[in-house]
Order: sequence, then C-alpha cells, then structure tokens
Amino acid sequence: MPFVTPEIRVGTQSSSDWDEVPCPTCGPGASSRLLFRRTDGHGIRFCNECGLIFTSPRFSARKLAEIYEREDYSDVSVFANFDYEQWKQQKGYNVRPMTSYKVKGMLLDLIANYLQPGARLLDVGCGFGLTVYEANKRGFRADGIDISTRFLKLAREKLGLTLRQGRVEDLHFPDNTYDGVIFWDVLEHVHNPLEILAEIRRIVRPGGYLFGQVPNWRGLSNRYKTFLNRHGLARKQFKHFGIPHHVFIFDDHSLRQMIGKSGLQLIYCRSWSKMKYNVNPTPLQRWFYNVLEQRNLTDYISFVAQKPV
Repeated sequence: MPFVTPEIRVGTQSSSDWDEVPCPTCGPGASSRLLFRRTDGHGIRFCNECGLIFTSPRFSARKLAEIYEREDYSDVSVFANFDYEQWKQQKGYNVRPMTSYKVKGMLLDLIANYLQPGARLLDVGCGFGLTVYEANKRGFRADGIDISTRFLKLAREKLGLTLRQGRVEDLHFPDNTYDGVIFWDVLEHVHNPLEILAEIRRIVRPGGYLFGQVPNWRGLSNRYKTFLNRHGLARKQFKHFGIPHHVFIFDDHSLRQMIGKSGLQLIYCRSWSKMKYNVNPTPLQRWFYNVLEQRNLTDYISFVAQKPV
C-alpha cells in the first residue's frame, strides 16, 4: 500500500524559520524525490543523483541554534560531580555517545592510526569538550569550538577547558594550522556542508586529516524503521533520522561524493555500530558488530579524509 503524504502544518512557526534547499552536493539542477512529509512541516527528500537523504523544508540555521541552547536539549546531569576515573568506569556516562568514555577512546584510537601524540587537533562541534579533554590526556594538543555557550560553560566549569564559541567558517583560523580536524557526529547537522568542508581543508596542513562520523541510512535498523514510517506503521514520524537537528543522512556513496567535491580524499570508510557503546560486550555481540560493520550495515559510518599534499 503506498504511503500518504500529509499536508504541511507548521503551527505557530513563522516562514523565516524554514528553508527549502536542493541537495548540497549535486546542486539545484539535480532531481530528488519526496520520501515523506512530516506533519510538523519537515520534508524528507532523496537525491536521485548521489543518494543523499536530506530535509527540505527544514528549520533555518537560526532556529536550530535556538534549540541547542534550550535546557532540555541535552541531559547534563552526569557533570554534577565529574571525576575522570569514574568517567572511565561508570555506566551512567557511557549510555550516550556525547559522554561515553568508550566512544571517545575509540575515536582517539582511530586518530592514533594516523597521527602521533603532539599533533594539533581541532574538534569542531566539541559539545562538552570531553574529546578535547581525553585527547590532551593522551598527549595531543587539542582545541575545541562549538556554537553552544551552554556546553562551553560546562566545559570550563567541569573540565577546566577554555574552548572557543562560534562556527568554524567564522573564526578565521590561519591556513594549515592543524594536523587533524575532528568532525564527529556533526556533518549531518550543518546547513552548509561544502562551505565548512572547504574551510576545514584550508586550515588543515597538506597531508593532514579529517576524522568524522555520520548516520548511515543503509544500516539495517535505519532501513527497517524507514519502512515502518513510509507505510504508516510507526507512531513517531522518522524520529530515527534525528529531525530537526539532523538535516542529512548518508550512505557510503553519498558521503564519498560530498567529501570528494570538497577537495578532500576519502581514505577510510567503515560503518560503525552504535552497539559499541556497550561497555562490556559479550563475544557474541563483538562477532555480530564485526559482521554488520564489514558489510556497512550498521547505523553510522566513520571515515577519515586527507588533504592532498
């Protein structure tokens, strides 16, 4: 049975809260099709050229920035009595990727495959600053930026970090400043991805790296939930896509297309299981993770891109 697309109902939102956009990789001339339209006004479109899924209409960047500052946007209770050794062990920190020591450790293990301690890192969209904190513990020279004044206040008060507030494209870092830039769980949030990737390319030294992670619409769980949503069998409309905060969802092909257009070279691309947040996985779970990852069937893709020398 074909799904029925509801009419747009934007409630009390003003027209200035919304943007209509084409696929950022393929441009205005590329064809796309509407997969679903949520009753809150968000449209979910599929680019017929590169396979990127993107939202249009979507909240404007200004509207989204307001949401990130709200007290209910993210649970910060884990920072009430932050202790480094407890952070590494307690399950309370590790149930969410933003605060999981294990996830930060896996990311930094990936970085260590390409860069040595002492290398300069910039974490773009650093949130609370936990990746910066752990990177410095491991001997890297790490800086961080985020648009949320609330998150940066926590980083200063709880972790003793002085991080910069703003967007990377507005902060005017010198050319070739960093050996690596971290863009973990951020590319799917930004409204101008090619502009930001170009800026990252400028501030990374020749031969330097971009380390990132994005959601994968080809993941088994995501595909199952998408099927349920498109056929009216789910109560919450495409909640698994992370709308309104996520405006893109990738597969390996659409990610390669976007990274390539930015002038960077994708040198590592592998799906990454959310189930790895489990602090103590069983041998059977480890085997299952590996099978799904090797086939790019998990819900996230981790990647490394390099600036040409």
